[in-house]
Amino acid sequence: MAQAVQLRTALESELSWRRDEIREVRNWHSFGTGDGSSQSLKRVLIVMLYAHLEGFVRAALGEYVKVINDCDLTVAEAKEVLSAACLAEHLKKYRTSEPSDPYDPHAKQARQVEKDAQLIDKVISLAGSRVRLELDSVVSADSNLSPTVLRRNLAMLAVDHEEFDQFMRSMTGLLKRRNAIAHGDRGKPPSDKAMADLEENVFGICDNLMKVLYESTRDQVYRR
Repeated sequence: MAQAVQLRTALESELSWRRDEIREVRNWHSFGTGDGSSQSLKRVLIVMLYAHLEGFVRAALGEYVKVINDCDLTVAEAKEVLSAACLAEHLKKYRTSEPSDPYDPHAKQARQVEKDAQLIDKVISLAGSRVRLELDSVVSADSNLSPTVLRRNLAMLAVDHEEFDQFMRSMTGLLKRRNAIAHGDRGKPPSDKAMADLEENVFGICDNLMKVLYESTRDQVYRR
Protein backbone atom coordinates (compact mmCIF):
# COMPACT_ATOMS: atom_id res chain seq x y z
CA MET A 1 0.00 0.00 0.00
CA ALA A 2 2.88 2.36 0.75
CA GLN A 3 4.11 1.99 -2.82
CA ALA A 4 0.68 2.94 -4.16
CA VAL A 5 0.51 6.04 -1.94
CA GLN A 6 4.01 7.13 -2.98
CA LEU A 7 3.13 6.65 -6.64
CA ARG A 8 -0.07 8.67 -6.25
CA THR A 9 1.78 11.49 -4.49
CA ALA A 10 4.41 11.65 -7.22
CA LEU A 11 1.79 11.69 -9.99
CA GLU A 12 -0.34 14.32 -8.27
CA SER A 13 2.70 16.57 -8.03
CA GLU A 14 3.59 15.90 -11.67
CA LEU A 15 0.09 16.70 -12.85
CA SER A 16 -0.32 19.76 -10.63
CA TRP A 17 2.42 21.85 -12.23
CA ARG A 18 1.20 20.89 -15.69
CA ARG A 19 -2.34 22.03 -14.86
CA ASP A 20 -0.95 25.30 -13.49
CA GLU A 21 1.02 26.01 -16.64
CA ILE A 22 -1.94 25.34 -18.93
CA ARG A 23 -4.13 27.56 -16.72
CA GLU A 24 -1.54 30.34 -16.93
CA VAL A 25 -1.44 30.18 -20.72
CA ARG A 26 -5.24 30.09 -20.92
CA ASN A 27 -5.47 33.18 -18.74
CA TRP A 28 -3.03 35.24 -20.79
CA HIS A 29 -5.86 36.41 -22.92
CA SER A 30 -9.60 35.98 -22.86
CA PHE A 31 -10.63 33.71 -25.74
CA GLY A 32 -13.43 34.84 -27.97
CA THR A 33 -12.31 38.44 -28.51
CA GLY A 34 -11.86 37.70 -32.19
CA ASP A 35 -8.47 39.38 -32.48
CA GLY A 36 -5.28 37.78 -33.74
CA SER A 37 -3.65 37.35 -30.36
CA SER A 38 -6.60 35.29 -29.13
CA GLN A 39 -6.39 32.94 -32.11
CA SER A 40 -2.62 32.64 -31.72
CA LEU A 41 -2.95 31.80 -28.04
CA LYS A 42 -5.40 29.04 -28.88
CA ARG A 43 -2.81 27.55 -31.20
CA VAL A 44 -0.18 27.82 -28.46
CA LEU A 45 -2.55 26.14 -26.02
CA ILE A 46 -3.23 23.25 -28.40
CA VAL A 47 0.49 22.58 -28.78
CA MET A 48 1.05 22.80 -25.02
CA LEU A 49 -1.90 20.54 -24.23
CA TYR A 50 -0.41 17.85 -26.42
CA ALA A 51 3.07 18.37 -24.96
CA HIS A 52 1.77 18.07 -21.40
CA LEU A 53 -0.30 15.00 -22.25
CA GLU A 54 2.68 13.23 -23.77
CA GLY A 55 4.96 14.41 -20.97
CA PHE A 56 2.64 13.29 -18.20
CA VAL A 57 2.00 9.88 -19.77
CA ARG A 58 5.72 9.24 -20.07
CA ALA A 59 6.41 10.47 -16.52
CA ALA A 60 3.52 8.45 -15.05
CA LEU A 61 4.44 5.22 -16.81
CA GLY A 62 8.05 5.85 -15.83
CA GLU A 63 7.01 5.94 -12.17
CA TYR A 64 5.09 2.70 -12.66
CA VAL A 65 8.13 1.06 -14.27
CA LYS A 66 10.10 2.00 -11.15
CA VAL A 67 7.44 0.35 -8.98
CA ILE A 68 7.70 -2.88 -10.96
CA ASN A 69 11.50 -2.90 -10.96
CA ASP A 70 11.61 -2.18 -7.21
CA CYS A 71 9.47 -5.28 -6.59
CA ASP A 72 12.37 -7.42 -7.81
CA LEU A 73 10.00 -9.98 -9.32
CA THR A 74 11.22 -13.13 -10.96
CA VAL A 75 10.03 -13.83 -14.47
CA ALA A 76 7.87 -16.62 -13.05
CA GLU A 77 6.19 -14.19 -10.61
CA ALA A 78 5.45 -11.42 -13.12
CA LYS A 79 2.64 -11.17 -15.64
CA GLU A 80 3.54 -12.75 -18.96
CA VAL A 81 3.50 -9.43 -20.83
CA LEU A 82 6.08 -8.02 -18.42
CA SER A 83 8.35 -10.96 -19.07
CA ALA A 84 7.91 -10.33 -22.77
CA ALA A 85 8.69 -6.64 -22.17
CA CYS A 86 12.09 -7.68 -20.86
CA LEU A 87 12.75 -8.94 -24.38
CA ALA A 88 11.36 -5.83 -26.08
CA GLU A 89 14.53 -4.82 -27.91
CA HIS A 90 15.34 -8.39 -28.88
CA LEU A 91 11.79 -8.96 -30.17
CA LYS A 92 11.98 -5.74 -32.15
CA LYS A 93 15.14 -6.96 -33.83
CA TYR A 94 13.58 -10.38 -34.35
CA ARG A 95 10.61 -8.88 -36.21
CA THR A 96 12.84 -6.73 -38.43
CA SER A 97 13.89 -8.20 -41.74
CA GLU A 98 17.59 -8.23 -42.57
CA PRO A 99 18.00 -7.89 -46.34
CA SER A 100 21.73 -8.58 -46.24
CA ASP A 101 21.71 -12.08 -47.72
CA PRO A 102 21.43 -11.95 -51.56
CA TYR A 103 20.00 -15.47 -51.54
CA ASP A 104 17.48 -14.64 -48.82
CA PRO A 105 16.81 -10.88 -49.18
CA HIS A 106 13.86 -10.84 -46.79
CA ALA A 107 15.41 -13.13 -44.14
CA LYS A 108 12.60 -15.66 -44.49
CA GLN A 109 14.59 -18.82 -45.08
CA ALA A 110 17.98 -19.84 -43.62
CA ARG A 111 18.46 -16.56 -41.75
CA GLN A 112 15.05 -16.94 -40.14
CA VAL A 113 16.09 -20.30 -38.72
CA GLU A 114 19.05 -18.59 -37.06
CA LYS A 115 16.88 -15.81 -35.70
CA ASP A 116 14.41 -18.36 -34.31
CA ALA A 117 17.25 -20.13 -32.50
CA GLN A 118 18.56 -16.85 -31.07
CA LEU A 119 15.10 -15.99 -29.76
CA ILE A 120 14.70 -19.38 -28.08
CA ASP A 121 18.14 -18.99 -26.49
CA LYS A 122 17.16 -15.57 -25.16
CA VAL A 123 13.90 -16.90 -23.73
CA ILE A 124 15.70 -19.78 -21.98
CA SER A 125 18.27 -17.41 -20.47
CA LEU A 126 15.44 -15.20 -19.21
CA ALA A 127 13.74 -18.01 -17.30
CA GLY A 128 15.76 -17.69 -14.09
CA SER A 129 16.21 -13.92 -14.11
CA ARG A 130 14.47 -10.94 -12.52
CA VAL A 131 12.17 -8.52 -14.29
CA ARG A 132 14.07 -5.37 -15.19
CA LEU A 133 12.21 -3.06 -17.51
CA GLU A 134 13.90 -0.35 -19.56
CA LEU A 135 11.76 2.78 -19.75
CA ASP A 136 12.64 3.58 -23.37
CA SER A 137 11.73 0.04 -24.44
CA VAL A 138 8.28 -0.12 -22.89
CA VAL A 139 7.26 3.55 -22.94
CA SER A 140 7.76 4.80 -26.45
CA ALA A 141 5.84 7.63 -28.09
CA ASP A 142 7.16 6.69 -31.55
CA SER A 143 7.48 10.43 -32.31
CA ASN A 144 3.81 11.04 -31.44
CA LEU A 145 1.59 9.84 -28.62
CA SER A 146 -1.43 8.44 -30.46
CA PRO A 147 -4.25 6.25 -29.11
CA THR A 148 -2.53 3.23 -30.68
CA VAL A 149 0.77 4.00 -28.96
CA LEU A 150 -0.90 4.68 -25.60
CA ARG A 151 -2.77 1.36 -25.74
CA ARG A 152 0.42 -0.44 -26.73
CA ASN A 153 2.39 1.10 -23.84
CA LEU A 154 -0.31 0.22 -21.32
CA ALA A 155 -0.59 -3.32 -22.66
CA MET A 156 3.17 -3.85 -22.34
CA LEU A 157 2.90 -2.94 -18.66
CA ALA A 158 -0.13 -5.20 -18.04
CA VAL A 159 -2.31 -2.13 -17.39
CA ASP A 160 -5.99 -2.16 -18.40
CA HIS A 161 -6.49 0.32 -21.24
CA GLU A 162 -10.26 -0.03 -21.75
CA GLU A 163 -11.02 2.91 -19.44
CA PHE A 164 -9.28 5.20 -21.92
CA ASP A 165 -11.47 4.28 -24.90
CA GLN A 166 -13.83 7.18 -24.10
CA PHE A 167 -10.99 9.64 -24.72
CA MET A 168 -9.55 8.15 -27.92
CA ARG A 169 -11.48 10.34 -30.37
CA SER A 170 -10.51 13.51 -28.52
CA MET A 171 -6.89 12.36 -28.32
CA THR A 172 -6.82 11.73 -32.08
CA GLY A 173 -8.30 15.17 -32.70
CA LEU A 174 -5.71 16.84 -30.49
CA LEU A 175 -2.86 15.06 -32.28
CA LYS A 176 -4.17 16.10 -35.70
CA ARG A 177 -4.53 19.72 -34.64
CA ARG A 178 -1.11 19.76 -33.01
CA ASN A 179 0.54 18.26 -36.10
CA ALA A 180 -1.21 20.73 -38.37
CA ILE A 181 0.11 23.64 -36.32
CA ALA A 182 3.60 22.12 -36.18
CA HIS A 183 3.57 21.84 -39.98
CA GLY A 184 2.62 25.48 -40.46
CA ASP A 185 -1.13 25.16 -41.03
CA ARG A 186 -2.94 28.45 -40.27
CA GLY A 187 -6.38 26.90 -40.12
CA LYS A 188 -9.02 28.40 -37.86
CA PRO A 189 -8.63 27.24 -34.23
CA PRO A 190 -11.54 25.52 -32.42
CA SER A 191 -14.31 27.46 -30.73
CA ASP A 192 -14.05 28.41 -27.07
CA LYS A 193 -16.38 25.54 -26.15
CA ALA A 194 -14.34 23.05 -28.19
CA MET A 195 -11.13 24.29 -26.54
CA ALA A 196 -12.64 23.85 -23.09
CA ASP A 197 -13.79 20.33 -23.96
CA LEU A 198 -10.36 19.49 -25.35
CA GLU A 199 -8.61 20.64 -22.19
CA GLU A 200 -11.08 18.72 -20.04
CA ASN A 201 -10.48 15.53 -22.03
CA VAL A 202 -6.70 15.88 -21.90
CA PHE A 203 -6.71 16.13 -18.13
CA GLY A 204 -9.38 13.44 -18.02
CA ILE A 205 -6.85 11.09 -19.61
CA CYS A 206 -4.22 12.16 -17.07
CA ASP A 207 -6.59 11.72 -14.11
CA ASN A 208 -7.67 8.30 -15.36
CA LEU A 209 -4.10 7.21 -15.88
CA MET A 210 -3.19 8.30 -12.36
CA LYS A 211 -6.14 6.37 -10.95
CA VAL A 212 -5.45 3.22 -12.97
CA LEU A 213 -1.75 3.17 -12.07
CA TYR A 214 -2.55 3.75 -8.40
CA GLU A 215 -5.03 0.85 -8.40
CA SER A 216 -2.65 -1.36 -10.37
CA THR A 217 0.07 -0.73 -7.79
CA ARG A 218 -2.28 -1.20 -4.86
CA ASP A 219 -3.62 -4.48 -6.27
CA GLN A 220 -0.22 -5.61 -7.61
CA VAL A 221 -1.69 -6.47 -10.98
CA TYR A 222 1.83 -6.93 -12.34
CA ARG A 223 1.97 -10.30 -10.51
CA ARG A 224 0.63 -13.52 -12.04
